[in-house]
Amino acid sequence: MAVISIYGRPDCGKCHTTENKVAHFLKEWGTEDKSYGEFAVVSHDMSTANGMAEGLFFDVWDIPATIISDGFYKGLRFENWEIKGVLARWDGIVPDSEYLRDAMDAALGKYMQVAERWERRKPANGREKAFLSQLLGGLKWHAGKPEVEHLIKTLSAALDIE
Repeated sequence: MAVISIYGRPDCGKCHTTENKVAHFLKEWGTEDKSYGEFAVVSHDMSTANGMAEGLFFDVWDIPATIISDGFYKGLRFENWEIKGVLARWDGIVPDSEYLRDAMDAALGKYMQVAERWERRKPANGREKAFLSQLLGGLKWHAGKPEVEHLIKTLSAALDIE
């Protein structure tokens, strides 16, 4: 199961916007494709001791922080869960809708859909390049699968990496 972790505080407007955006898109995209129901959305209140501890564990220093990972497994830490395979992360900003969908699709294993979208568009600014670099780093966990290799090649081309 893929995980979307949102770190924020009750008095943070951007945090509420992020939570609402994620909920909206999960509902909207979930009507088209039931696999979006495979996401676990976890909100961490950074004004509590547990929220701050979780935030420290994941180096959260600016809110809202949104982390999308491709799964979780039992481990020895808070609530017996440990997140692995971080594909995307946004700190201090509300995630852009296009990048949010790309990261969510990659977390669900929809590598070809993400590659097709990036074949039609090229990065135009530093924010896009930062997102693509981060996504490439997260995809290394899955290298070896033909569809992942195709996506890595497509994203590398968008970044002008040989």
